[in-house]
Amino acid sequence: MTEPTRTRRVDGRETRIRGRAAQWRRRFDELTSFVEQTGHQPRWTAPLGSLERQLYTWLTAQRVALAEGRLRSDRHELLVAVGALGNGIRGSRWRRNVDALLAFHREKGRLPRPRSFDAREDRLWRFFEQARHDPRFAGIAAEFGDTIRSAAEAV
Repeated sequence: MTEPTRTRRVDGRETRIRGRAAQWRRRFDELTSFVEQTGHQPRWTAPLGSLERQLYTWLTAQRVALAEGRLRSDRHELLVAVGALGNGIRGSRWRRNVDALLAFHREKGRLPRPRSFDAREDRLWRFFEQARHDPRFAGIAAEFGDTIRSAAEAV
């Protein structure tokens, strides 16, 4: 649902006023184009005033709105689809660790063990220990079935 475009008189000229939905969509389209062209999300290290920095600031505001429960679900889905919000549970690092944990479980048939001589297994065990105490971990367990949840209860 888009808001109608309105006009108002400024200095004797008719000027279009875009609704918030149109402004949000324009910024989202700019973000999508930017990601397609550069292959990465906007960075905070971009020069002040550049489009990349503006998109970074806008995207940060969207993340804050999500954290505060003010981001509409349709907008959330669009940002997730373009990769701007990871999976909605945490960012891409969280997702990579969960994917690595699940791959380890499929490969070995078990979860990582503490104090392993294998650096990968040790790193995954530390992630698992930290993640299983995080309230958002319940969402991961629901998403991937009982594999991780039952293992977490057994530890």
